[in-house]
Amino acid sequence: MIIQFVINGFITGLIYALAAMAFSFTYNTTKIFHIAFAGVLVTASYILFFLISAGVPLFIAILLTLILNGLLNLVIEKGIYQPLEKRRNSLNTIMIASIGVFTILINLIAILFGNENKILSNEIIQAITFGNIIITQMQLCQLSVSAITISLILFVLAKTRWGFNIKALSNNKELYVVLGNNVNRTQTILTFFSGVLAAVVSILLAFDVGFYPYFGMPLLLNALVVMILGGIGNFYGSVLGGVLLGIIQSLSVYYFEARWETAITFVLLLVLLILRPQGIFGHKQRLV
Repeated sequence: MIIQFVINGFITGLIYALAAMAFSFTYNTTKIFHIAFAGVLVTASYILFFLISAGVPLFIAILLTLILNGLLNLVIEKGIYQPLEKRRNSLNTIMIASIGVFTILINLIAILFGNENKILSNEIIQAITFGNIIITQMQLCQLSVSAITISLILFVLAKTRWGFNIKALSNNKELYVVLGNNVNRTQTILTFFSGVLAAVVSILLAFDVGFYPYFGMPLLLNALVVMILGGIGNFYGSVLGGVLLGIIQSLSVYYFEARWETAITFVLLLVLLILRPQGIFGHKQRLV
């Protein structure tokens, strides 16, 4: 029985890792604490729900959702964050503005679609049985999509010019500019891609457990815990941190009750911040 919970936690952990990576693409390159990302996560599910309800074929609806969600993330960055940055507002001010954007998005969704939980499909989900272990087809889809997407991201970061540019921009924005690189173009692409990844996470969860207007913030908090566990800026650490968190949460349900899952998550976070603030897989940095 415990193996079943470990497998469930592993799959959930990969989704957490993907959400953490999506958030990191914005945070690492802009240093903006993008709270509105929680609203972007939620919006993707409702875009897909609207398109499917309008009769758009599933594949086209998913493709449009990915594009529209990327554009939404880009509009927030270009329409809200950049003007505030140009007026030399602090990062704390921009974070407060981001909370405002999140609040507006969630309330608009609640007004348009209601507060009740919605599902994307009424079909009975088929399952595959291995002895006492049961894995649904949706879990297999979550596992394969998450694993393939994460692998592609890690490959790009490690083996391509774009990966080098992302690391360089994350480490030193001023030096990145001095070397003749276009910061605005790089941030534009990464912000769009961050929104696309958010849509992938949102869709994978929506097809499995449904969705409602307020699921984005708990998901974002889990993604932030994953970032801290793995070491902020460490994408490999995010994968390991996500898997670790997912398994810990799943085992907490097995040994205790589901209501203790969130409490145990943040106890772990507090202990980690006290004992190893750079994260399990992060490195200490010397401030000059």
